[in-house]
Amino acid sequence: MITAQFILEEYKTSLKTNLGYCEVFVNPDQKELRGCGNYIRFTADGYRKDIYVWTYDTALHRDVLPALDMLHRENLVWCIHGTAQFLGGKYGMIDSDSLNTMSVARGAVKKLLGSLLSLDWSWTLHYHVDLERYLNSLRQT
Repeated sequence: MITAQFILEEYKTSLKTNLGYCEVFVNPDQKELRGCGNYIRFTADGYRKDIYVWTYDTALHRDVLPALDMLHRENLVWCIHGTAQFLGGKYGMIDSDSLNTMSVARGAVKKLLGSLLSLDWSWTLHYHVDLERYLNSLRQT
């Protein structure tokens, strides 16, 4: 049996922040990604399998998440927020303030980190964003 998966690449929204004008793309193609420069910020939604991407120096996550209506949903248990750098034909995750904070926490927060790290994030490679190397480093701590 042949199955097909349709991937929607689209422009999501734009906003003006203290850092400048920001365009946010969901599931970007390579051309849209490269237009963002060598550094990007992103939010990967492991439940919906969507990745939201914008140019690193135009907005912070705290600016973009309200515009995406992602503050009141179940994002804590499904989303990874981070930054990535263009290297070797794709973007590789290089940092995540939220995951770094969770990694030194205890109790329920540490359990939440374990839950996020147990999800399969390989789908982000389709959008030329590689989370695995960074996430593997957290899995080993």
